[in-house]
Amino acid sequence: MIPRMVDRRIPAHPFFMPVTRTALPTSWYLVLGLATLACPSCGVPGTTPRGFDSRQVLAVRDPQLYFGGFNGDESRLYLNRYVQPRPTFGVLPPHDLSTLDLTTSQVEQIAPAVFETTNLAGASGGGRGRAFLHYPSDGDVPADFPSLRRPYPGHLQLSLWDEATGQHVDVSDVADGNPVVFGPSVFDPIAVDRFDTDDNVLPWFGPPDALQPAPSLFARIVGFDATGAFGVAAAAASDAIWSDIQHLPFAGGDRSVVVPPGVGDHVLIADESGMGLEPESQSTGPRDVRYFCVPTTGADDHSRCFFVYSRTGLNGGQERLFARAIGDPRELVLPGALGGMDAVQSATALLWTAAGPTGNHLYSWRFDADRAAGCDVPDGLIRYVTWTTAEDQFALEIAATDTRGYPLPGILVLGAPGGGCRVITPEAMYYHPWTFSPDETVLNWQEYPASGGTTIHLTAVDGSGERRIEMPGSIFFTIFQGDHRLLLQSDSGDGSRLSFIDLTEDPIRDHPVADRTASWVWVGEHWLLLGDAYSKQDDTFTLRAVNIETGASRLLSPSVAVFSPSWTTRPAEATELSVAYLVRGRTPSAQDGIWLAHLPLNDFPP
Repeated sequence: MIPRMVDRRIPAHPFFMPVTRTALPTSWYLVLGLATLACPSCGVPGTTPRGFDSRQVLAVRDPQLYFGGFNGDESRLYLNRYVQPRPTFGVLPPHDLSTLDLTTSQVEQIAPAVFETTNLAGASGGGRGRAFLHYPSDGDVPADFPSLRRPYPGHLQLSLWDEATGQHVDVSDVADGNPVVFGPSVFDPIAVDRFDTDDNVLPWFGPPDALQPAPSLFARIVGFDATGAFGVAAAAASDAIWSDIQHLPFAGGDRSVVVPPGVGDHVLIADESGMGLEPESQSTGPRDVRYFCVPTTGADDHSRCFFVYSRTGLNGGQERLFARAIGDPRELVLPGALGGMDAVQSATALLWTAAGPTGNHLYSWRFDADRAAGCDVPDGLIRYVTWTTAEDQFALEIAATDTRGYPLPGILVLGAPGGGCRVITPEAMYYHPWTFSPDETVLNWQEYPASGGTTIHLTAVDGSGERRIEMPGSIFFTIFQGDHRLLLQSDSGDGSRLSFIDLTEDPIRDHPVADRTASWVWVGEHWLLLGDAYSKQDDTFTLRAVNIETGASRLLSPSVAVFSPSWTTRPAEATELSVAYLVRGRTPSAQDGIWLAHLPLNDFPP
């Protein structure tokens, strides 16, 4: 079946219920199955005042209802209603996705049983688009979904939706195989695995409303240019080794080989010694193929696109890493002997681990450079890479895994793309993902010693000038607020605890903010909109604005189950913060439901 472009205002499937064009009554059911509050069992309406001119948008009480954020113009709120009980930890079950019009209180379902969302640019180049991978209906979701591992079973559906126009494309019979390949905007060409009539899985590609199957023997599509797709083809149906990379025109016609089966004309990329290492002349075709584009520098503002892949020698069995730029007939042979594909890329460089002259080596290579550089590291794979904004500095972890695939204690490495790097931790240990400060002068990471507690480390971006502070409990989240304040969230034994470190102090110390906290958003240099005083019995918290320096507080609402701000990083032109929150009192009442408030930013001076 070829999917077609339709207008979201016209339901394309039975589960897309028509949107009521009049205001919803107090009692309502709709397709979401949300519980009505107009019932004899409901309690006396609450009278608790709610701050910042809060108004109730929708009366509802449903423990499975959560928020998915505002749309682009803040006129609607995404609602996620989980189709199975939502666990405290682990894999979330699929959710029915709808939007709530914040003016009319009308609810419109977008897709049922969604388990993966990809954010894209809108169809016109502005606004936002979204792609949802989901089951066709709630009844198709496996009962044991939270315990499953991908690929998920069944015939799935991919829905691409443009926020501004409401247009969408639905692709049926999708298989959860290779990851879906998207273009920059929502209706650009895609590649997706689909079932045929015999339940065989084949890669399909092209515009979402005019997909076509790839020819026989193509294992997957890895990317696109303006005229067609790049696919990886096997030499024969019985051959597990991918033989070449070909270009498939959207309009049909002859295919062309981009990367041949064997090693052809090539250039050696040298390591720190200035020497390159020749590959075996008899090698397999390209395997573990990745395709990506990077911005160019200089007058040409077009992107440059690369393939990165490995080949294995048929004589010595050595696996090597290759790169090839679109438009360049030469293969680039990168240094080191792989022990399996372990490579990550940024907009400026490629990082990988391989056997070097003196052991396991972390290499980094700036695109188009004639040599790579790096440092010796313990055996293991790359995990948790963090880059500076300019991508001229990186921090990453090298860690091995146990027989079950779980990470073992690792080490941290700091380096510059295409330049040197060094291990900055003295021994293998469990570390938390690390962050650079906004002005990129400070690196922060957490260490979890076997004796318990957490050690906060702060250094310059070159690893020098280390300061540390020992903290009780396990710190599971850190984020910089401005250039000199580090916010910490830790397990206090009774929910989570929020505190901060002022980097201008010497010695650094911990400043408590609140206990039993939920999430937060900054509304001023010293002000947080914060959920705290969490009640495990009610599964709710108090939502208030807090000055973390003085302790001053302004109440927004008690008995809040979830809240969603219109932004998490304050835009320069912002004058207010819109906040949607869900009230769920211990006793049901007409106060339960979705509320909307607007916080004037002038109320929160520095």
